[in-house]
Amino acid sequence: MDISYYYHILGNGIVFAKGSREGNRWKFGEQKRLNAEMSLWKGMIRHIEAEVRGEDNAQEFFEELKEVTFKFRMPYYLKIFNMREQLMIAYPSAECNKEDIGFINAFLLRLLDDLTLAVNDKGGKDQAYRILNVMHNIPRVFYGKDLLGGSGPVTVKDAVDFARLSMTPEMKEKYIDFTF
Repeated sequence: MDISYYYHILGNGIVFAKGSREGNRWKFGEQKRLNAEMSLWKGMIRHIEAEVRGEDNAQEFFEELKEVTFKFRMPYYLKIFNMREQLMIAYPSAECNKEDIGFINAFLLRLLDDLTLAVNDKGGKDQAYRILNVMHNIPRVFYGKDLLGGSGPVTVKDAVDFARLSMTPEMKEKYIDFTF
């Protein structure tokens, strides 16, 4: 499967996750759902890296997506799961160079590690959703107009600039390695 679809699915997942926030305290099952989604998102990055090496991991990815989709009843992933056959044969929708892929994946993985800590912290809900806000534009670097909709890609610099707009001063310092 073309890596732009992985990024598009990842971006959509982040947007839906951040939009599902209710209240200031963790709701029953919310942390478990977010942990499952983060595992799926980390898996997507692993699959992207495999695809860059020439390995086809689409079947494995869709099995992982199916598990999370049906376990947590996530309609936004169900739509994607039901499109799996078309997505696996679709043409690339955006150009991707290995340097940008490496940079974006490293940034996303670092944010996901911090998101994991926030989600597993009883008082970390505000921080978790701030990190989701920081993350939501980053996968757009590799978007194109494709079967999942959307618009054209943004530059890596623009994605990083958008991410920094949602960061606290402490976060800007922490993620200084990911600036232009």
